[in-house]
Amino acid sequence: AAVGDMKKLDIGLAMIVGLICMFNSYLGLAVAGARTKYKVPHPFMYTENVSYMCIVRTHENFLEYLPSTLASLAAMRYLLELPGLAFASGAMFLFGRLIYTLGYRTGNAANRLPGMLISFTTQNGLAVSGIIVGVRTFFM
Repeated sequence: AAVGDMKKLDIGLAMIVGLICMFNSYLGLAVAGARTKYKVPHPFMYTENVSYMCIVRTHENFLEYLPSTLASLAAMRYLLELPGLAFASGAMFLFGRLIYTLGYRTGNAANRLPGMLISFTTQNGLAVSGIIVGVRTFFM
């Protein structure tokens, strides 16, 4: 790819990472709002209210994926030198998490499965990129 194209892809990746971080903030604020709506005081985190717990779990699950996703995006971009694939993977991860959130917030946990499948598949694709980096580094 031409240098200009690489620069555009890097800017796109930076935008996706920014959107991922903003989505994390949105999910955190949604939990704060749910605490007020469902009257869950600090320091308590959990309740028997299904609607509240679905909102909390969307944020918790996002946080579970976040470190490895961001590290894998960086590895794909800077170690494998695949900014286009990193951009696309980041966008698919964010899309999957959005679908997951919309589905989970219906109050029916089964509705999160399409988004989970999208983000889980993307996450594993990113993990494979890390393995490729290791194989390239140590065995080639």
